[in-house]
Amino acid sequence: MNALRQLVVVLFAVVALAACRMGVTRLTLDGIAYEVQASSLRFDASDGRNVHVTTESAELWIVDGDVRLGGEDRGNVKAGDRVILARDGKLYVNGVERTAIVSRTAEPAVASSRPR
Repeated sequence: MNALRQLVVVLFAVVALAACRMGVTRLTLDGIAYEVQASSLRFDASDGRNVHVTTESAELWIVDGDVRLGGEDRGNVKAGDRVILARDGKLYVNGVERTAIVSRTAEPAVASSRPR
């Protein structure tokens, strides 16, 4: 009976591991390794260089190395980089989360010169 119990535990672990790996797509294009963690996705790289990925939580564009997630600038990528689009919609490049880059070209707000 103990052997049967061990077998059931091992089988459960194998099934659980397989379930965790489902919904992960990996590929390499133009020297950039991509991993997309999503249960459903649309991946377009018809020219082999520019990438458009749509998942249930995010939309990612990479055009000539420029990265945009949800329409926001997320910097650049190059050959040798590893890009991960996580299930929660967060973007990681080489293990570091990429957040939106705020444009520095905007004029700073000017305080009112009216005396109080």
